[in-house]
Amino acid sequence: MKTIIARFIMVTMFCCLCLIFLAVPGGPCLAVDSEKDSTAGDPEEAAVATVDIATVYALHPAMIYFDPVLNLFIKPAPKGVTPDDFMKLTTERRDEYKKSEAARAAEIQRVKNEIDSVKEEIKAHEIKKITECAPVNEKFDPLIQNATSEAEVKKYLVERTAALKGVEVKYDLEIKNKNKKLSDALDKYQKIQMSLLSSFYLTAEETAAKFEEINADIKDAVKIAAKKNKAIAVVNFNLDNYKDRNKTSGEDTQSLEAKEKVNSELESLLKQGPDYSPLLDSLKTYEAGASAKAGQALKRRFALTPNESDMASRPFIAKGKDLTWFTVITLMVKNGVPKEKAEAISEVLAEVYGRPAGSE
Repeated sequence: MKTIIARFIMVTMFCCLCLIFLAVPGGPCLAVDSEKDSTAGDPEEAAVATVDIATVYALHPAMIYFDPVLNLFIKPAPKGVTPDDFMKLTTERRDEYKKSEAARAAEIQRVKNEIDSVKEEIKAHEIKKITECAPVNEKFDPLIQNATSEAEVKKYLVERTAALKGVEVKYDLEIKNKNKKLSDALDKYQKIQMSLLSSFYLTAEETAAKFEEINADIKDAVKIAAKKNKAIAVVNFNLDNYKDRNKTSGEDTQSLEAKEKVNSELESLLKQGPDYSPLLDSLKTYEAGASAKAGQALKRRFALTPNESDMASRPFIAKGKDLTWFTVITLMVKNGVPKEKAEAISEVLAEVYGRPAGSE
């Protein structure tokens, strides 16, 4: 399930990154709304503007609720909520979880008992296999040691191997069936735990819908930024590095060990609740406005491209006005952050991350 969500996220974000916004008909970019806008402005100002979509994406206010470990969004609070108000919401969600857990306690215990029972059965089959192989070795070991010719040794080795293989085939098939039963039980338990997570998180489907909203928000914001800055086209300059950071293995099949690890992590998460500290730090950042501490908090939260790889990550280094921070401000204001605070935060972030080549 996590891999499917991760793939969706990768595809939607990759599409957003790969779009060349505002191209002219028949070309690779969408045209700005009016011909007047496309030709207006200082002749020395480049017609093509740039934007770092990865940064814009990460700094969309809705992304403070995204949990990259689970690839799910923590249930967002209403726009304009204070950190204190959000903490009250988390208490309510904890109470909701406790009620849901209590309602499914018998089902949870039944599945956990099934998991433990199947594990014991697998262990018992492993012991039987070892026990049944012992007499075979006891029979052939002295025959091999006392053999008087190489041909005789080879004969006994072949016979022992065949006898051991027969035992292994018999028990390996049973163990394989038990492993399948264990895998199904672990899936069942994970499904229950993911269901209980809905007290704290959006579902996979709701997370996908949230990313669609963010995609639309970003595209609209870039169009606004381009029109305001009289750019006829906007391209993303940080595509290559973004792709490198979001490689996935493509593996859908989990081993039993991996499934047990996921279930253990989910148990721990449900017991303790989500880690709200990064989210609260980000909410406080929006309240604080312009401060170095606020900028550093967001930088730690989103962990964008290190400065040393910045130049190598760009598809091109060109003239052109960078609209990253204009777009970030537009998104913040649209999502309830006062304009003055959004502008102040953007200034701090621009200094923390550095301004791309071509920025004003």
